[in-house]
Amino acid sequence: MEKVNIIRRYSIISLVAMVIFGFAFGNLLSRSMEPMIIEHAIHDMSDVVNQNVVKHFKPTDLIEPKKGNQYKKFSHKMEHLSLAEKIKKVKIWNRDMLIVWSGNKDIVGTSAGEGDSNELRRALRGEIVVETSSSGEHEH
Repeated sequence: MEKVNIIRRYSIISLVAMVIFGFAFGNLLSRSMEPMIIEHAIHDMSDVVNQNVVKHFKPTDLIEPKKGNQYKKFSHKMEHLSLAEKIKKVKIWNRDMLIVWSGNKDIVGTSAGEGDSNELRRALRGEIVVETSSSGEHEH
C-alpha cells in the first residue's frame, strides 16, 4: 500500500477538523439563537391572539367564568378563530385573576396564579400576556 504523503495527511486532518468545527459552531449558534426565535414567536402569537380573540368578543364575554352551555358556546367560537397552529393553549382570565376560559375545562373558575406575578401585573395594565411552556408541563 502506498504511503500517504504529508500533504494528503494534512488535507485529511484539516477536513476532519473543519467538519468538527462546523458542527460545534452550528450547535453553538443554534443554542444562542433559540431564545431570540422563541421571543419573536411569542410576539407574533400575542398579535394573533389580540387580533383574533379580543376583537371577536364583547368585554362582557370575558368577565365571568364559562360553565356548562356557556363554556361549550365559547369553546366553539374559539375553535373557529384563526389562532395559527403554533398556539396550543389559550387561557383567558379577568382582572380578579379568575380564569374565565381555558381549553382545560377543569381550571376554569380557579385563580390564575400568584398576585405578585409580572405577567399578571402586565395583563392588569391592559397588555396581552403570552406565557410559553413545554407541552409536557402541568397546567395550573
